[in-house]
Formats: sequence, structure tokens, C-alpha cells
Amino acid sequence: MVQTKNDQQGHRQRLRERFRLDQGATMPDYELLELALMYAVPRQDVKPIAKDLLRRFGSYSGVLGATTTELESIKGLGTSSIILLHLIAVSQQRAAKQQILDRHVISNWQALFDYCRVSYSELRTEQFHALLLDQQNHLIEDLILGHGSVSDIVIYPREVVKQALDFHAQSLVLVHNHPGGSAKPSRADIQTTSRLKATLKAVDIVLFDHLIVARGGEITSFKEKGIL
Repeated sequence: MVQTKNDQQGHRQRLRERFRLDQGATMPDYELLELALMYAVPRQDVKPIAKDLLRRFGSYSGVLGATTTELESIKGLGTSSIILLHLIAVSQQRAAKQQILDRHVISNWQALFDYCRVSYSELRTEQFHALLLDQQNHLIEDLILGHGSVSDIVIYPREVVKQALDFHAQSLVLVHNHPGGSAKPSRADIQTTSRLKATLKAVDIVLFDHLIVARGGEITSFKEKGIL
């Protein structure tokens, strides 16, 4: 059944009203996406596009983690819509990061986990990061150490130490993602962590933890697992 202009306007107004009532808490993912896309596509039924996005990328977070090239493959999704989705993703990341800026990171572990999930769980390639902390355990910098799989990334412990000292870091948390979906540490993960811990200890910088973030949001803490 083809929707008339009045039908579409009525449907859009109902979606806005439902969102206004509970901030989208009872709306399924496709309706939240549909509501967002309405602001980039003013005169088109965007429900099919929203459903195609979820089928293609598996989840709401998967859609927000998709690249421009991947989004361009979705029929009916134009430049304005792609920019909007990227804007939502970046805004989400910045809001999550703000929750740990100027705060004691170690005592706000849930906020740190939320930041890691938002920032790393939907990345298509592996990234290795160091979250540098000051004497009060406040976040100084989210430092990218490398891209690719841990077995492929060449992590030079002395370079990590140099950058940590440049930022006057007193401790750090290593973070990297596993795009394949498992947060289980590999042998390379454990060996790399061991080398970095020893090198950092020599200059009195504490390696507080190493977090692995899997696609979907599962997180493994080396400290909790007794590996570190």
C-alpha cells in the first residue's frame, strides 16, 4: 500500500510524539533510526531504509559504526543521511568520553567501559590504544598505538614509554578491539601486555589494566581475569 503525503505526515508526527513521551525507551531500533532519518529525508518513507540498515549491519550500534562506503551501499541512503548517522555516532562518543574526563577513571569503571564500548566495539579493523592517566587517575589522552591485528601491529614498548612520559602519565590502561566478536585474549595479546608492563615498570609507570572490547560490546579485563 502506497502512503499518501498526509499518511506520511501523520506517521511522522506519531513517531515524534511517541519519542517525546518517553525519549524513545519503548521504540524498537528501526523506529529510532526511522525518526532520525526523517530529519535528513523530509519527503520520503524512510522505514524501509531503516530496516535495511539493521539487516545489513545487525544492530543500532552496528549502523552507527558503519563506514561511509558501507552506508553508500544502502539503497535510498543519501549524503545527508550518512552525515547525520556519522554525526550521531560522533556525538555519542564525545558524550561517553565526557563522562570520564576530569574524573577519577579507576573509580568510574562503568563510565570507562561505556566509553570503550561506544568508541571501539563496532570498529571494522583492530586498533590498539593507551588511555593515559595522571597522578589523580584522570584521563589525559586516548593515544592510538597502532592499527591492524595485534600479531600484525608492531608495538614498540620504548615508544609507548616515551609518549607516556611526554604526557606526564603516571599510569595507563591498554585497550584494543576484536572485530571478530570474541573478547578472549590471544597469546599475542598476553605477550604484548607482559612486555609493555615490564618496560613501563622500569620508569615507574603503572599498567593498570588491559581491556579487550569485542564487537557487540563484550569486554574482557586482564586484571579481573588475573592475567595482569
